[in-house]
Amino acid sequence: MAELIREEQLQQAESVQQRHLQTLAAQVDDFRAAMADGLEHASFEQRRTLVELLIDRVVVDGSDVEIRYVIPLSGAARRKGVLRPRYRATQQGGETTD
Repeated sequence: MAELIREEQLQQAESVQQRHLQTLAAQVDDFRAAMADGLEHASFEQRRTLVELLIDRVVVDGSDVEIRYVIPLSGAARRKGVLRPRYRATQQGGETTD
């Protein structure tokens, strides 16, 4: 009986994880679509600003360089389809001035 309960719990956990992954995939696709629309007509300076907003940190270890990105999937990071630089600063514990 305990084995059946454990199996049911595992199936429920897998179901929850599957729904979470589907939600995440939809958010990533929404972000990709929003970026594709804007990048087509963006100037070099706008593209550079976007890259700066998406890079969380650059880690240099000898000859290895690792670039860590942040993809804003929540509504808190975007307003009317525009990335908000203030969001990143507050997430990192800093403040920005406008």
